[in-house]
Amino acid sequence: YKTELCLLYMKTNVCPYGSKCQFAHGDAELKTVERPSNWRSKPCANWTRYGLCRYGKRCCFKH
Repeated sequence: YKTELCLLYMKTNVCPYGSKCQFAHGDAELKTVERPSNWRSKPCANWTRYGLCRYGKRCCFKH
């Protein structure tokens, strides 16, 4: 299921991946994700140490 919007599609209304795109092409395709109660309860080691994390908002640790 798709939990994030396709940025390219949102900007240009076109996506080279079409129906195979892993991102949603509009609100109708978006799904919400149930997260466990301890979601992001532990600190991200990279964020704590370096002030950045390559996973960004997809990181499962707390920033």
